[in-house]
Amino acid sequence: MLDRIRDRWGEEALREVRERIEAGTDLETRAWLRRSRYFLNLPSLLVLECKLPVLHVRIQDLFVLLTSADRPARSLVLVRFTSLDLPEPSRAEQAVPWLEDMPQSAGAIQHLCSQGWLLVGCGSREQASALSQSVLRGRGIRISTCDFG
Repeated sequence: MLDRIRDRWGEEALREVRERIEAGTDLETRAWLRRSRYFLNLPSLLVLECKLPVLHVRIQDLFVLLTSADRPARSLVLVRFTSLDLPEPSRAEQAVPWLEDMPQSAGAIQHLCSQGWLLVGCGSREQASALSQSVLRGRGIRISTCDFG
């Protein structure tokens, strides 16, 4: 974890959080490692109660989002399971590690498992890219991103 912090945020940031990281429990360390792949700032990454700055976009919300002058989301990430068998929650959480860090994560997980897809709105292209890159690609899962604005 210390190496990831140094590589991503620099030596000064590492000095500021070294004691906290070294005092962290195994559970905290696992969560920090997972979150380090898609959280864009160090303070948010370290506060495990902090949710990702994204929103679950339902189809009925999409048209409003696309036509709104003041868009809360500048990029969209679409996660799709292409298999006929819809994923179990544990499989979805393994493939899409940021699900549990989303606002209203239980609803997002349920939607993905019942519909086979999940559309997430992000405030920046960088956040969308980080989410997309952290998905464990493999057979049966697809990721698409769309930037607008």
